[in-house]
Amino acid sequence: MKLLFDHMWGNTTEYDLFYSFPLAQLEPGDSPDDLLEQGWTPTDTYYYEMNELLWINVRSTRLKIDGWTWKKKHKRMNHNNVLVKFYPAEVENPYMKQCDEIYEKYVAKRQYRDVVGHVVENNFNNKDYFLYFQGEESPETLVAYSANMRFGRSALAGEFAWDWATPSLQVGKFSVCKEIEHYKKIGLKYYYNSYAYQTICQYKANFNNFEWWTGREWSNDKDLYKTIVAKDDTIKSLEDLHRWQKQYFEVMKIK
Repeated sequence: MKLLFDHMWGNTTEYDLFYSFPLAQLEPGDSPDDLLEQGWTPTDTYYYEMNELLWINVRSTRLKIDGWTWKKKHKRMNHNNVLVKFYPAEVENPYMKQCDEIYEKYVAKRQYRDVVGHVVENNFNNKDYFLYFQGEESPETLVAYSANMRFGRSALAGEFAWDWATPSLQVGKFSVCKEIEHYKKIGLKYYYNSYAYQTICQYKANFNNFEWWTGREWSNDKDLYKTIVAKDDTIKSLEDLHRWQKQYFEVMKIK
């Protein structure tokens, strides 16, 4: 792989802080699965139009599919009358308009800030779509969807949204299990559950066979993971970040 770095900002007079994006490009003979296993994550959204996927190295999570099983509390969700339809990347998703509408509802419900206006979304037509419909009597009532990248031995969870009309369905947790179940049947090795920042991502540790990328290795220490992601929410200023940078290596036991 070819490594690239966008060195966007730094302050060495007060804080000794650097803000850079490490990037990677696949070269002939490179395996996307190998990059995933080394902590790299593909992104089709960046600051300019791309002619190929770029890869970024971020704190991320994954679930080992071999030996994975449903937890009892997740398995009960199978009784919620949610119908799942799967459209692989090579088949057109006929519900794209409905997916866009659900996305808008989801963003509004979660009160996410609009932070995509400064980036470019590149469409490489490389997504598996899982569509979730509520109720046996009206199977065409789409309530949620997810769009995942799939490689030789890995799948990467990407965009997910649902309409929140029936919160008790807990479609988010249910979708992770159904998608792993599907990928297990076709022989994949890992299900990568995307970025892991802030308390909102603590739930990702609540599945069997969980691991997270520390930047150096894959760890199954759930307590440390939850401590680290919770710390993200407390950083409100450069001064906070500077203090945390001094503590980070001690908390992570890195020498």
